[in-house]
This record gives sequence, structure tokens and C-alpha cells, in this order.
Amino acid sequence: MTMREIGREKEKEKEESLVGDIIIALKRIDEGFEMRHPRSNIKLISDSLMDFIPSYHYFDLLPSWLLVSLIRRLLDIHFTNKIKYLCSEELDKLDETFISGELKEMIKREFQNNLSSDYFDSDYILRFKEIKEKFSVFREGLVKEEQEEQIVAAIEKATTRILDELNTIVRDFLHGAIKVLEEKKTIKGLEDFIKEYVRNVHTEVMGWP
Repeated sequence: MTMREIGREKEKEKEESLVGDIIIALKRIDEGFEMRHPRSNIKLISDSLMDFIPSYHYFDLLPSWLLVSLIRRLLDIHFTNKIKYLCSEELDKLDETFISGELKEMIKREFQNNLSSDYFDSDYILRFKEIKEKFSVFREGLVKEEQEEQIVAAIEKATTRILDELNTIVRDFLHGAIKVLEEKKTIKGLEDFIKEYVRNVHTEVMGWP
């Protein structure tokens, strides 16, 4: 066996070991998946891949890590796009004897213009204090304290609906990544899967390839 062949064999063994370790790491994330929010889960997946790059000196894993980081950004964009629409739906359900139709429309208009993932923490928990400080309908005292509770409840219902969608995106990705690693046993196979998955999520979220 030549030195080149020995080198190739060692690289193959290293890749097989790396694939095995990635599968173990991803399955551990899957075990506690339901206890975490989608952004936390995708961050764990991304961090796991990043940690393997220096520990294995395997820079061919870098494209996969970068693509997973893009999924994190797409989740935020999807959240921002949907939270405005779903908040309007939930606000419409509120009793108009408690919050007038005119006030609802003012709140919906301001949410449509300004509400985004920036007003939620890393687990998509609402930062209502920041909304009160920056949104004029609250800042100008048009919303009473007892009405705020109903509005917060409406936002939280909308948030729960979106989190279910985001969890499905991340869960399908995680299970798909594990499956392709178990079947193809190569980092290139993982990269191809992630690239295709990101393309599909991007098309769904952004509306263009």
C-alpha cells in the first residue's frame, strides 16, 4: 500500500468516526427536543457541527455548519412574517365590548408595521415591556392596563401557533440529517441534504428559490 493510499484510508476512517459522533450528538438533541424552543434546538445542532470542525480538524464540515446557521435566520424571518398575520387573527377574536373595533384596528396596524422577532427573546418569549415603550398605541396610553392582559394573551396564542410550525421545520431537518448520515455515512451526503433542505425552507419562507 502506497503512502497516498494509507493517507486516503486514514481520512476515510476519520470521516467514519466523525459521522458516528455527529449521529450520536444529533440523537441526544432529539431526545430532549420537545423540552426546547425551535431556536434553541437549531442552535444546538449548529453548535454541535461547529465543535466537530476543530476537534476533528475536518474543515469539509464547514459548509454544512454555515448552511445550518442560515436555517436559524430563516426561522426568524418566518416568525416575523407569520406573527403579524396570526396576531391580527387572534386580536379579531377578542370581545369588542372589552376592546373596541377601532382600537383593535390601531393595534393591528401598528403590529403589521413594526412587530418582529426583535420583540421576542431567544426562545420567542414576548418582551411586552419593549412593545409598550416603542409602540405609540401603548406609549400614548390608548390601551388600558386590563386590556393589556387580553392583548398579551392574543400574542401568546399566535406565538404558540407559529412555534408549532417552526418545531416541525427543525424536527424534520434533524431527523432527515440523522437518516442521511446513517444511510450515506459521508459528510458530503450530509452537506447535500442540508443544502436541499435549506433551499426548500428558503423558498417557503421567502417565496423565491
